Amino acid sequence: MFNFSTLQSINPPPPRDLAPALVTLGTWSFFANLDPALLGRGVLPIWIAMAAGSTVWIAGRVPDYYKRAHDRAHRATILGLTSLVLAIIVIAGLSAEAWIVQSVWIAGSILYGVMFSCAVLMGEPDDHAMLCPRWAAAPEFIVSALWVIALRNAIFALAATVLMSRLTLTEWVVFVTLGKIGSYYVGEWVTVRLFFTTKA
Repeated sequence: MFNFSTLQSINPPPPRDLAPALVTLGTWSFFANLDPALLGRGVLPIWIAMAAGSTVWIAGRVPDYYKRAHDRAHRATILGLTSLVLAIIVIAGLSAEAWIVQSVWIAGSILYGVMFSCAVLMGEPDDHAMLCPRWAAAPEFIVSALWVIALRNAIFALAATVLMSRLTLTEWVVFVTLGKIGSYYVGEWVTVRLFFTTKA
């Protein structure tokens, strides 16, 4: 049954989730009808948009992940994976086909989803709180909240894959940005409902 208190308990997306989507959409809107070049070489507008949004996404998470790392090996892993992702983003810029850039973005989303799920399974309470500060104050529930996020991200990555060949580039960019924000609210609603159910 519909519960208005559920809507009252829904938080808006945190800046680290909202900013990448808005940067991606804004960058695409600016470059979509242009022929941009980087260092004298033509690049695809979709690559600029995806690279800009992905860089903001990394900047919003890696510093916090690094600060909370347990030891030197953990920090080295974070830096190594970040460097690898940035290198892949740069290499994707060499592509002349938009679908390759889209596929790289989807592959990155899937890879993050796998790593996220591993962190939920094997992480400590501090790791869980880092992944989802929203529910850090409810340690008995946070794992359930994280699994909702993991499922939401998996469904979204699947939808982005299916729609890649069915939408125009602009429509696809709108889906992976504004649609991502929309999926956050759906996931947040499901999580809050689940929280109230477990407390009932």
